[in-house]
Amino acid sequence: SPRLTTMEWRNGGTSIHWPS
Repeated sequence: SPRLTTMEWRNGGTSIHWPS
């Protein structure tokens, strides 16, 4: 994913981005 988030690395690369 373009921006690594806490949820992303925890899920092994699943991009989860919260609305800003």
